[in-house]
Amino acid sequence: MGPLLRGSSHEEHTMAFRMKHWIGTVVVGMALAAIWQLPPSSMRARDRSVTSSLAIRHSRLSDDFKWTAESLLRVRWSDSLAALTLASAEGGIAVGLPSTELSDAHEAKVRLEVGALPRYVPGVVFGYFYQPRAHGRTADTPTFGRPRTETYVGTRDGTDYCLQVRVRRNPASSVMLELEGTAGLPPLTGAAGVCRLFLQYGMAGPTIHRWLEAGGARLGVEKGEKLGLKEAGSEPTSALVSIGPEDRRRMDRALWRRRRAFGHHVLASQSGPIETDQCVAGDEQACAYLFLSPALASSFEQRELEIVRRSPVLSLGGAPLLRSVAFDADYLLADLEAQFGADAFLRFWASTQAVEDAFESAFGVEVGAWMTAWVASVSGTIEPGPGLPRSASSGTVLALSLLAGIAFLRNRRRNLT
Repeated sequence: MGPLLRGSSHEEHTMAFRMKHWIGTVVVGMALAAIWQLPPSSMRARDRSVTSSLAIRHSRLSDDFKWTAESLLRVRWSDSLAALTLASAEGGIAVGLPSTELSDAHEAKVRLEVGALPRYVPGVVFGYFYQPRAHGRTADTPTFGRPRTETYVGTRDGTDYCLQVRVRRNPASSVMLELEGTAGLPPLTGAAGVCRLFLQYGMAGPTIHRWLEAGGARLGVEKGEKLGLKEAGSEPTSALVSIGPEDRRRMDRALWRRRRAFGHHVLASQSGPIETDQCVAGDEQACAYLFLSPALASSFEQRELEIVRRSPVLSLGGAPLLRSVAFDADYLLADLEAQFGADAFLRFWASTQAVEDAFESAFGVEVGAWMTAWVASVSGTIEPGPGLPRSASSGTVLALSLLAGIAFLRNRRRNLT
């Protein structure tokens, strides 16, 4: 036993001696590196190109030409399709589809679905059309945007109408996908889209209509109850719209795509405004701002709103990429409708008050408070500040515990030998 102890003591002395040399070498090396590299040399400023006034003017003229051309195109679409809707409507519904083998089946489906909607305020005529993206364009006007579903609302010859215009590159090939519910483009839960609200509740009040034009229309694209959203102490409410088996399958396909509210997602969190992060952190004022300024969370929509301002179109619809990261917002008005009921929603929809006042008067709750609860039900809230969530820290703690255990076992084995 004696020799073993002396040998162990000699090994420990040798190890300590080597450790001192290693530490000394590291310190000397760091000192030499500091003497060599410090203080840091100043970096040469990058030469920044200055945009000339001529280039700025050209860019503005190009944008103005594009917005004007797109607006005039939609004036033509609105005028012709509105006239066609009133002239061909049967039972308050007009459907215009490209001629394919499935056109009749698709038209029958649209008429059955829209005809089954409860009409709390009757009188709005519905038009459902496919429009080629290049229709009516001149040779010097480039094709604008991606496939989308545009909404037109207005009054013609004393009759109110709402049009859903599915703008596609090749409408004939899209009919089958739309009929099967596999096209992947909103609206996914019903052919009427935003028009459903106009068909059920009539024309919106003037302030609500302006809010819809400013981006609010995208909050009413989809129908159906948002799961988990209910008043405190009450049972979950049922959807106001009757959903058949086929629509339920389509809705199931849509629900798996639902994401964080207002684009609060890893793919969009870096490009969104600060209000999205504040809202998800439980800031009621930020949540209210997002509701009252619905286009704020999307740079795409902010840019395209210029076409809405210049033309009869209510909404150009959303880009598919944007929908993949901000899908829950499409259900927001349907969630309001399901939670508070048709009577309360009609009071909000037809109100002449400012949007914020109309919301509180109709639903009895401030818009910021409700929005905060809605976001919590959709994506959950996070604590504000630099702290990590539990999901991020648990892996770190597990890794440190594992490494500590390995170090303990290794040190114990070395002491025993």
